[in-house]
Amino acid sequence: NLANYVLDGTNLATNEYRVIKGKVSACSFASFAFDASLQEECVILSHGYQTVIASEEEIENPLLLSETLKKYGVNIMFLTPSYVSNVLDVPEFIEALKKFQVLDMGAEAVPYELVERIRKLGINCLIDNGYGPTETTITSSMTFIKDKYVTIGTPVANTHYYILDKAGHVLPICAIGDL
Repeated sequence: NLANYVLDGTNLATNEYRVIKGKVSACSFASFAFDASLQEECVILSHGYQTVIASEEEIENPLLLSETLKKYGVNIMFLTPSYVSNVLDVPEFIEALKKFQVLDMGAEAVPYELVERIRKLGINCLIDNGYGPTETTITSSMTFIKDKYVTIGTPVANTHYYILDKAGHVLPICAIGDL
């Protein structure tokens, strides 16, 4: 599953890197114990891109992290919506985000109000929402957020979603049930 996720060229999870114009420079922010670190390092490095691994001190201090993002020309990064929400009052971090081409958010629901706030600050990068329980190897679906309807997107390569009723029976497309 991890090899498929990392190496499949049609995978939505790797599409976010292909939309970047020029050099791809990512910052790895997640702990090695968090499944997102596999995306931040394995996907990036297996495609020949640069990854910058943030130190604990940088993760805890948005001013230091901002300096690192600028120094290495980081243009894509995975962050949780709660982290982004907490640092949007730091002017230096906002300036670093303005250089991003893709902001990859996940591990929590992405509220559209946060996307609106990001846009009002002049941050014009693509913003995506990645969804996936750890058991699915990082992200099982992804979408670029285009309007106020933030969905979990479509399944990544070699992944299928089924909507089930309370008895576990498969429901038709667009039905309401459990994933």
